[in-house]
Amino acid sequence: MKLPVSVVKILLCDLLDTGRIAARHPSASVVRTPLPHPEILKQVLVGLKKL
Repeated sequence: MKLPVSVVKILLCDLLDTGRIAARHPSASVVRTPLPHPEILKQVLVGLKKL
């Protein structure tokens, strides 16, 4: 995406603060959740590129 690390960090912190993402240690994930549908991931990528 060629975004500066500082921009990505701010974006992720804002998403974390609003509860739109969760951050946890990989070993803390006891419950296996299914991966998001590839089309959703593509839409997220397009949205991020538009920023």
